[in-house]
Amino acid sequence: MRWHVDRDRGKEADVRMTLGVYDRGGLRAGVFAQGTWADEVNMEAYYGVRHAGLLFASVGVLGGYDIAPRWVAVASPEMRRLGSDPAASAIVEERTGYWVSAGVAYRF
Repeated sequence: MRWHVDRDRGKEADVRMTLGVYDRGGLRAGVFAQGTWADEVNMEAYYGVRHAGLLFASVGVLGGYDIAPRWVAVASPEMRRLGSDPAASAIVEERTGYWVSAGVAYRF
């Protein structure tokens, strides 16, 4: 469960499952599925919808490659689909979104 710093933005809760599918030669990969639910305050603040429920569901792939003993290159393509209530909002143009994130991480 998480609250936004600005408390009038409501709360969200996530459930995420990740399954490692590959680990060899410094390369690791996994697949994940996630559901995020929002309370009525959150839905109203971001989508103008007065219903609590499923905010979005997503699936994706996580990957990492050891580029040095303490440094890892990471990347993750993801598909996210809004729940039916936020998708019905007048401000929503597309119910489904796709994106890729990438970066470098340091192991402590």
